[in-house]
Amino acid sequence: MLANQYLIFGDPANALAEAMPIPEGVGHVECLLLSIVAQALWKLDRRAEAQTAAESALAAAPTDERLTELRGQLAHVLPDSSGR
Repeated sequence: MLANQYLIFGDPANALAEAMPIPEGVGHVECLLLSIVAQALWKLDRRAEAQTAAESALAAAPTDERLTELRGQLAHVLPDSSGR
């Protein structure tokens, strides 16, 4: 939660630091943290890393519903408009 607060209201570098390390695997926690990392990297103008993190967040989504939500949230980060 702190990483998300930093992302929204504070320094994206702090959000990135709070989100790390991300546990391996697939699930809600992993996709949430990867989404925060992707958005923080994007705000830090680290575009290629942000896109990689966004793709990892999509891959970690535990349900189709969560995958759809993430595609919308990360559309500005993803390399094309198709969501992949």
